[in-house]
Amino acid sequence: MGGVVALGSIGPSPVPRRRGVWLSWHDGTRSRNLARVLGVDFHAFTGFPTGPLRHVLGALWTCERLLRLRPTWIVLQNSFLLLLLVIVYKRLAGAVVIVDCHNKSLERRCRGPLCGLFMALKRWSFERVDLTMVSNPAMLDAARALSSAVMCLRDPLPREFSPDPRSESPRIASAPPYVLFPCSFEEDEPVDVIRRAAELLGDRRIAAVVTGDDHGAWGAPAERAPLVSRPGFVPFRRYRELVMNAAVVVVLTTDERCLMCGAYEALAAARPLVLSDTPVLRSCFADGAVYVPNDADRILEAVAGFVDGPGRPPVQARERFAAAFEQEFRQLLRQLAAFGLPVRAGEDLVRDPR
Repeated sequence: MGGVVALGSIGPSPVPRRRGVWLSWHDGTRSRNLARVLGVDFHAFTGFPTGPLRHVLGALWTCERLLRLRPTWIVLQNSFLLLLLVIVYKRLAGAVVIVDCHNKSLERRCRGPLCGLFMALKRWSFERVDLTMVSNPAMLDAARALSSAVMCLRDPLPREFSPDPRSESPRIASAPPYVLFPCSFEEDEPVDVIRRAAELLGDRRIAAVVTGDDHGAWGAPAERAPLVSRPGFVPFRRYRELVMNAAVVVVLTTDERCLMCGAYEALAAARPLVLSDTPVLRSCFADGAVYVPNDADRILEAVAGFVDGPGRPPVQARERFAAAFEQEFRQLLRQLAAFGLPVRAGEDLVRDPR
């Protein structure tokens, strides 16, 4: 998986002062972790999740960061207006611009009379990007439609979820076994399937924990589901404990191009993992998970294989994933070197020393 596609000789000549920064209008796990391994400061505007005020204040925040920091290379998580402002800055001040794209941001269209202007500005911005990154090969076609310089880079495993024998472990030996469904209740999550699977687990006397704010999407609780816990949105420390102590982590999606944060977290924590059966997930996580269709009975079967029997993925799966990330990341480092950019990432930032 991965590899640089149609990179060619792109990017400006090396500049004398090289300061890198990662800008985002979302406090995303992928962005934070990639900024860490690149050794650049991560700046996120998170004041307003939606609405016109978000764009006004986000634009002002972006201009303030650019004028104050004066970066000569910028990585950003793609947002339409953020990228447009960064490209304007590039044209005025000179900078290398790398954009990291989620599939939804790549394919987003504007409805109404402004659609033509929106797409013209979007294409203008991407044509001036030095490098576009996506997380998996299923997004390459959409990225190539906008940019001539594209590469794949999967997420690094989040260190916050890695068992560390040198520090106090969050694992609780006395905790009763439970299956964790980390949910965001986005459109791509099969909520009805998750609810039904949790109820079936309860019939087998297996507890289930479903995190996330469902905003009413879950519906009325079933009388027969006393073993289903729904704590809602939980603080990070509590969520980490839930992942680290889970007997099994189940992460589901209906999006064939989606790689979910919960899957990375479970693999980093060396927890048994059940994922939706999509080619992208199989390619990324390989033997680190069991893959099932989005069917409650099949999910129950897969979970029971972990709870009742040995059926655990090979312990080397995590190490193989880390090695695959390192290989892809080194391709990014080579591209940055071609731009004349010094990157502070070292061996300890690429492969987890633990």
